[in-house]
Amino acid sequence: MQFKDLNLHSTLIKAVKNQNYPHLTTIQQQAIPLVLKKNNVLGSAQTGTGKTAFLSQFQHAIDLEGIANHRGSVFGGHISPQPCQIDFENRVAIAFLKMRSEAEALVEDEGRLIGHISLPLPLQQKMKQSPILVIEEPVVVRTERIFQEYIVNQWQSYLAHFEFEAEAEFKLYLVDAVDAIRKRLGGVAHGQIRQQMINACQYHSRRHSLELHRVWITALLTDYYDPMYDYQMDKKSARIRARESRQALVEWYSDKIGKVR
Repeated sequence: MQFKDLNLHSTLIKAVKNQNYPHLTTIQQQAIPLVLKKNNVLGSAQTGTGKTAFLSQFQHAIDLEGIANHRGSVFGGHISPQPCQIDFENRVAIAFLKMRSEAEALVEDEGRLIGHISLPLPLQQKMKQSPILVIEEPVVVRTERIFQEYIVNQWQSYLAHFEFEAEAEFKLYLVDAVDAIRKRLGGVAHGQIRQQMINACQYHSRRHSLELHRVWITALLTDYYDPMYDYQMDKKSARIRARESRQALVEWYSDKIGKVR
């Protein structure tokens, strides 16, 4: 079977042809029609609201970031590498096949890329048409969640892996990430946040405390991630079905579908 045999937009057909992928693998032949038929529901939220934790509470959720071994943002890489593209697509296909009896699938509202992995084009197409559940949490809550996941937990991983080189490698990971979004931040904001990040790393080295990292996390949320998110959600507003805090949305959606882990 070829991609052109599916009811896909001509732009998608052209894109896969340009990538020299005219034919579907066996597992893609089984899974892609299921993806196109199934009613997907997207979980969307500002950075740090706990979208993955929200997804984990439902039986019919697919953790695309878990499969991609990447948390989606520029800071989202792990020490362990991401899978290759074909392995990712096969794992996603298997996840959908396991849910063939479910009425709908719940996934995170991802962009085109998760790290260096591209979402399969048919899935991108379906996600752009799917209803959205929006999780909302105050900045202080999101700052704390990011601090725990991207700083405290990530530091422990770096310490275990790099040992005596952990401080230098951890600083490099953070600085490289913020430098990657320099143009989007703007020169002034980038310079300020980068310096706050370096100050936090130096404070950690002197005092063995990670606390100062909260400063640049808050600045990055308010100056970069939140405005970008608001702009994107304005364009998707017609598809929003509910907008609540994470716990309230769990309760609302649990009542709606009646299936939790």
